[in-house]
Amino acid sequence: MMKNTIKALTISLGLFITPAAIAQTGAHCGYDELHQYNLANDPGYAQRLRSIESAIEQNQVNGSVARKTALITIPVVVHVVHNGEAVGVGGNISEAQVLSQILVLNNDYRFLNADASLIPSVFQSLATDMSIEFCLAVRDPDGNPFSGIERINGGQATWTMSDVETDLKPTTIWDPTKYLNIWTLQLGGANAGTLGYSSKPGQNPDTDGVVVQYKYFGTTGNVVSPFNKGRTATHEVGHFFGLDHLWGLGEPNLSSCADDDGIADTPIQSKANYSCPSFPSVSCSNGPNGDMFMNYMDYVNDACMYMFTAGQKGRVDNVLSVARGDLANSTACTLYMLDAALVSVVYPSTTVCQNTFSPVILVRNSGSQTITSLLVNMVIDQSTFRQQQWTGSLATGESVYIPINAVTLADGLHEMNFYISNPNNGTDQLASNDTKDFNITVANEAGIFALSLPVVEGFESVNYPPTLWEVTSVGGASGAWALSTEGGFAASPNGVKVDFFTGNTANQKQALTTPYFEVPAGEIAALSFSYAYARKDSASNDSLNLYFSLDCGDSWVSFWSRNGLRLQTTAIQNIAFVPTATDWERIGGVRLPQVQGQGRVRIKFEAVSNNGNNIYLDDINIENWTVGLTEQQLKRNIAIYPNPASHICTISASGMPGESMIRIYNLQGKLVLSTSNQLGADTVVDVSDFASGLYLVKVISTGGDAFQKLVIE
Repeated sequence: MMKNTIKALTISLGLFITPAAIAQTGAHCGYDELHQYNLANDPGYAQRLRSIESAIEQNQVNGSVARKTALITIPVVVHVVHNGEAVGVGGNISEAQVLSQILVLNNDYRFLNADASLIPSVFQSLATDMSIEFCLAVRDPDGNPFSGIERINGGQATWTMSDVETDLKPTTIWDPTKYLNIWTLQLGGANAGTLGYSSKPGQNPDTDGVVVQYKYFGTTGNVVSPFNKGRTATHEVGHFFGLDHLWGLGEPNLSSCADDDGIADTPIQSKANYSCPSFPSVSCSNGPNGDMFMNYMDYVNDACMYMFTAGQKGRVDNVLSVARGDLANSTACTLYMLDAALVSVVYPSTTVCQNTFSPVILVRNSGSQTITSLLVNMVIDQSTFRQQQWTGSLATGESVYIPINAVTLADGLHEMNFYISNPNNGTDQLASNDTKDFNITVANEAGIFALSLPVVEGFESVNYPPTLWEVTSVGGASGAWALSTEGGFAASPNGVKVDFFTGNTANQKQALTTPYFEVPAGEIAALSFSYAYARKDSASNDSLNLYFSLDCGDSWVSFWSRNGLRLQTTAIQNIAFVPTATDWERIGGVRLPQVQGQGRVRIKFEAVSNNGNNIYLDDINIENWTVGLTEQQLKRNIAIYPNPASHICTISASGMPGESMIRIYNLQGKLVLSTSNQLGADTVVDVSDFASGLYLVKVISTGGDAFQKLVIE
């Protein structure tokens, strides 16, 4: 069989298969190959196919599939898979190329193709309008305005069918009941000669869709003759809607008249046709008219296929009534003017640790009109109703956190329902994304003590872990966060570290968790900390991940993460890493607006091992961001002169008891200076190298912290 021979040559010799060779050998569509792949790898696949075909046959027996006259529109998302090329280069095809393919699909499925005039006269009466149109989706799965094109750097130049089915599709597919997923890419290996392929109705929903080689997609840009008229996608979308090849499910190059496509008005033919045959092309005693090789479901060149038949339309109508009907009802091609979407209930999640709490919801404007007001409605235990108005300015695609007025609930399980309404005092045009329902458990742990901000920990005490801090391990306790006397940040003698160099076990998770603290409503918590890390070798991929919890630790929300090369603060060291003073990096001003007014909060520093080295941590500060400081707090016990300053300024903290630390932060939260202050002494600071702007001076002492603004001219 020629097709198998070519595949073997491709694997063993790495031959480049030209478009001309593809046309001659028949390496064309992977539809049947995918069918066999699914039979071998998906235990439920065969039963799903039988169920769908049984329903289709029953419809035919009952005569319950009326010929469809209404036009349906199918939303399409095109996943452009590339290997890092610029847009328009190689596999990263241009928008114009994508649009040219959508135009071809619409012309072919509406029987508007200009080359329909080339249909032989004996078949012209059978050719039909499929009454299907295609649009690039204008909304993504979250409801955001969208171009219909998703660009994906797949990190590899070519893909086999196995790569696509096991790795690419499951991680990139959009809801197949709302979008026709099409992936454009470069097929390689055993599939180098495949122009494209499609799943059958009944495919696993994680991998349902169409794949087309990028150079055979559309009519402009990086397309290659003789498959440069967009008919590969027309052919594969036909498969997607349940059409088989004209010769049936058999080998395209093996002559047989025993199989068929099941469509009454397409003649039986022995095998696939290639290139551009002369009419008539007779096989299986189907003369005088011969094969309908100009049908989109044959293998001829793009310029020689022009039609679907009425029988094929009937088959597609039947499939739509059984397996693909949700696509016809999708609203992904409709962008509404007024559409406020309730994205999530940020807080609470499943558990709250106090009886009185303030919920927070996240709302997005998924419409085309700026939203300036809406109503937030809350129903508790199907009886208590609350309503409040939000006002502001929310442009298309923007989101806003909306704090809800505090509620008080007894301990136990409660049902909560949130819904938004009346955007701009009008009617929300898409009500399906307005509501969130969930159950929460109120567990008032009276024994939990919550600190007020700021929370400051430099690990200077010999008592470890510090009071109210917790150390936990998963997958190995040998590297747990431990007190380190090898030197901390900014000349501090101590810090903490995880030992991932000695006895490193992959995927150890070592957590250091802060005490509970509370952030008053209207104030924003900002986290600053210092860390140091060196990879052991180029393969090291340890990570440091930060989370916060609003439900007593039942669930954690990620808000900062680094790993491997991005985590390292100094060069690779193949010995146990001990940081010097210059190996530390300060992370300043990581803001957490989500936790304001949410009761008890905790932050977790989680280190995860992966063939790496030691990670060090020091100087953790959680404090109110500058905008949350009152003028009284800003001026308490601190004097700065001159202020504004340009070269030298003096910081006087004579009202602060004991020895204190002075730290200066820029408005991005980055620590730019740290020094100590002796009892009763003034501190002279050289600010000549500081950029002009506003800074925050923080003085830390045993009697509390004080703040003052400093302006550098």
